[in-house]
Amino acid sequence: MSKEKTSIVFTGDIGFDRYMDRRWEDDQLLSQPILDFFHSADHVAANVEGALIDAVDDGSRGVFFHAI
Repeated sequence: MSKEKTSIVFTGDIGFDRYMDRRWEDDQLLSQPILDFFHSADHVAANVEGALIDAVDDGSRGVFFHAI
């Protein structure tokens, strides 16, 4: 079975930072119409801004900047 078309959804910037800590686990973070749109595509590409890691600003890595 070959597919004639492929759909791709691209998002703009999605800012995950310390203020979003654990919010991605919230089932209500994205509204159902947005989820339906994402799920309608074969592929979704999201531009995620910010690191999804645990890090402590202890000064050993230079200066941390935060902007939204």
